[in-house]
Amino acid sequence: MSTKTSFKRIAAVAAVALTLGGFSAVSANAAINADTLTVASATATGTTSVKATAAFTSAYIAGASTDTTSVTAVLVSSPAGSVALPSVETTTTVTADTATVSGAVATNTPNATSFPAYVSGTFNVALTATVAGTYVVKLVQTLSSGTALATAQTITFTIAAPDTAIALTTAAGAANTTAFMAAGDTTTAATADATVAVAKAASTTPVATIFVNPKNAAGTDLTSATTLTATITGAGTVSIGAGSVGRSVIGTAGAMIVKVYADGNAGTGTVVISGTTAGTTTALQLTSKTVTFYGSAATITPTVVSPVITKAVTATGAITAIVTDSNGNPVKGAVVYAVSDATTVVSNTYTTGGQTSDATGKVSFDLVGVLAGTANITLTTKTSATDASTTAISAAPVAIRSGSASVASVSWALDSATYVPGALMTATVTLLDASGLPVAPGTYTVFTAAPTFSIAPSTASTLPAAVVVAAGSKTGVTTYTFNAPLVAGNLDIKATTATLATAANSAVAVTLSAVIAGGAAVDAAQAAQDAANEATDAANAATDAANNAMDSADAATAAAQDAGDKADAALAAITDLATKVSDIATQVSALSALVSKIAAAVAKISAKVKA
Repeated sequence: MSTKTSFKRIAAVAAVALTLGGFSAVSANAAINADTLTVASATATGTTSVKATAAFTSAYIAGASTDTTSVTAVLVSSPAGSVALPSVETTTTVTADTATVSGAVATNTPNATSFPAYVSGTFNVALTATVAGTYVVKLVQTLSSGTALATAQTITFTIAAPDTAIALTTAAGAANTTAFMAAGDTTTAATADATVAVAKAASTTPVATIFVNPKNAAGTDLTSATTLTATITGAGTVSIGAGSVGRSVIGTAGAMIVKVYADGNAGTGTVVISGTTAGTTTALQLTSKTVTFYGSAATITPTVVSPVITKAVTATGAITAIVTDSNGNPVKGAVVYAVSDATTVVSNTYTTGGQTSDATGKVSFDLVGVLAGTANITLTTKTSATDASTTAISAAPVAIRSGSASVASVSWALDSATYVPGALMTATVTLLDASGLPVAPGTYTVFTAAPTFSIAPSTASTLPAAVVVAAGSKTGVTTYTFNAPLVAGNLDIKATTATLATAANSAVAVTLSAVIAGGAAVDAAQAAQDAANEATDAANAATDAANNAMDSADAATAAAQDAGDKADAALAAITDLATKVSDIATQVSALSALVSKIAAAVAKISAKVKA
């Protein structure tokens, strides 16, 4: 049977599927056994205008090399207005098999030399839809003769409207667009932005490569549906993918690499990259990157790191400098010399070699002191004392002193004569050489032991026996801090000087004195004492009042007892009087009766007389 006939039969099967929504199983006489058709997932998602895919696998046991199967992807249903159709594409295949695709048909052919043989192929159903909605795709596996084999499978695609919010993040993220710049012309995608500073000389080789990876908020890759526009302002030119070079260029869908070129102009080139995703009408700015194009060296700005260096000792990085062009941009690759005006003091000359500036424009110089004294150091791009170049530049001279590493005298002082308890104290130690000049940086044992305190500080003392003069110091001064004692009193800090370069200053007892007074702690203690005294006075007064109250109570008790005695006497007198009154009353009653009798007798007598 010819291939042409086979495809006709497959097309016929597809037409029937579109009409009936399925296939009728017909018994096959071919020697294909154990055929399977499986899908990785029955559902898939996507975004309009962006290809969505779903995997499926076709497998069977072939009895002969002519036992070929085909899987046809048929669109069963779709949203109104959509004209998108499914297609298939090869993903991976077993080595012994040949998998081919043609439109919506995937064909599996055995490559075995002996039979029966297991045949397997993995494919993708691909759907690029422009209308949002649900799409149902049926997969049907058939023999080359057109006979249906394994059970048909269905995959449902849910296609969403395009997400126009393409957001750029500064760190790589699966759900957002990223754009990172690498230095030079490279195919290795960057994962972080590189700082790019290059010479302005025009070149057809890219000086920077920007990798753009557009994704929507759902994490869907929009590369195939996105078209970039790149515009550069300032110096430089750009291109997208294999496109033309210019100041503003538009790429093609899927081209996500922007390249930057030098155009002979110095300055900063700012690249703005925007993108338009198919299915939308909004152009979105994705990112902005900058590239520095530097010109010729125009300025050298020195920094003295070690103003005092030690004789016969190399001072590493004693002077650094930044080389910049006329725009103030760092210049890489400039050769700079450090030249001493007194080589008997500091030995650097043109013959000691120049230093080349790095990507930040920085150069660094080691200096060697020869004798005690001061030399002026000039940083220059001249190559010799007789260099008459009109483009050479020089910095203003800076002074470097070659000093002694031998201490002749030590002096120290406190930052105040009085401190409140717990206050921060600062002790300053100054080391000078025999000429009265500050010693070079280094560590010097100036006391026989760490200084002692007559009253313990509230934090540990940092005053040591060996004093460190920090690198870069030109004063020979070191400061130490600690907190004052918490109790009031006179504080003495004592030490004995070690063996110094000057005998008169060696083994000398030295003292720092200060007064610890006042302060919140002392005030609080005094307030507490005052309160205690007041409490004592109040207690004494309360005791006196209690004693007085006791005396008054005793007097009241005595008075009460005396009043009781008097009351008893009065009660007895009243009782006696009552008795006497009762007797008198009795007598009066008897007398009254007698008077009545007498009156009656008189009345009788009187009557008789009248008669």
